[in-house]
Amino acid sequence: MDSGKLAILMPTYRFDAVAIQNILTVAAMGRDDIGIFIGDNSENPEKWEFLRDLEGKFKNIHAFCHTKNIGAFENWLFLLERQSYEYICMASDDDIYSVDYFLAGYEELKSNPECASSCGLFLLVTPGDDRADISTAISLLSPSPVERITNYTGFNPISYAVFRRNNFTAFLSYLKSKPYLAAYNDFFQAYTFLSFGTYVVHYRAPVFVYNNDNWAEADTAWKSSAAFYIRAGLPEQFQYLHSLSWAVEAVHYFRSKYRPSTLSDDEAAAIALLLFHRWFGEFQEQYSLNQAVIDALFDKSDEGLNALKQMLATPYEQNLKLFDQFVAILRAFNSDLAGRYADFVRDSVLPGSEPKPLPVIEADAYGASGLDLDIPIQNSARISFLRRVLKKIMG
Repeated sequence: MDSGKLAILMPTYRFDAVAIQNILTVAAMGRDDIGIFIGDNSENPEKWEFLRDLEGKFKNIHAFCHTKNIGAFENWLFLLERQSYEYICMASDDDIYSVDYFLAGYEELKSNPECASSCGLFLLVTPGDDRADISTAISLLSPSPVERITNYTGFNPISYAVFRRNNFTAFLSYLKSKPYLAAYNDFFQAYTFLSFGTYVVHYRAPVFVYNNDNWAEADTAWKSSAAFYIRAGLPEQFQYLHSLSWAVEAVHYFRSKYRPSTLSDDEAAAIALLLFHRWFGEFQEQYSLNQAVIDALFDKSDEGLNALKQMLATPYEQNLKLFDQFVAILRAFNSDLAGRYADFVRDSVLPGSEPKPLPVIEADAYGASGLDLDIPIQNSARISFLRRVLKKIMG
């Protein structure tokens, strides 16, 4: 490992004026202890020439020009494996950084052994709405990893924080072992960061401006996510099962040998519970609105449809066949992928990690008695209720 050094990884595809300026800004950060690693998916010889020119003009720049577009997340993984620096962070070509954005996080980690990840002020901008939301990530500063992950819902600086490579090793093995990648795996990356040590936010000079314009349209998000499934050999329509897949895979991750090593069994179980109900609850709402469309996906697979119905009908804490049901669902679309996924789960799930019986919570608006998490609840109310459940579980 290159001890004490920072690698700034920049997967890139665009070659417009904004992308050129952002690439130049990041390239100028290179120095002896900071390496810049750029992976290009554009398949554009003109851009390759531009990147090669940067290697000659700036210090410690390493450009990799893919002859075929390998996908954004795969590009990020490619760059992760092309160096062994102690500290890592990710940049993108359509966002804007102050020149000291990554430096502040880098210095924090070097001086603070308890700090697992650090970032600066984060601005989420949607140009069409003329809106800038300031995200300071205060909700992520809890000392409890369960609370940090409970509070993490998406847009946040954690994905672009500086973090310690050692904390990422098991997750990288998880990604390399997985039979397919999905668009939500960057959330799993954030869950991993939030499971270690402490998280620090600098509120002054370092600024990151996230360009949300690319994701403002629902059609853009759909196509981007569906592209992962298509590359895995699944049809675009598998996107209708996106939240279901996310829920099951989150449970697997926190019940597997790849989960963050700092988590206790109870913490991992609580996080699995939270994430399953967050995303499976979203799928239940989608299913109630699109049942005919989703059922039609299984026209040629009674096994897959039956597995889906069983999953919908069985409470999480009683469902010991959750992974088998998901494999049956996958088999309806790609039998080879389903077989490889079954092997992956069998080889990685920790013994004794089955869901535990849930505590009894007093009756309230979300259940007549006991605990009923299978009803559709708006996310804000659901998360509030789940926090009460987690407190019971964690004592």
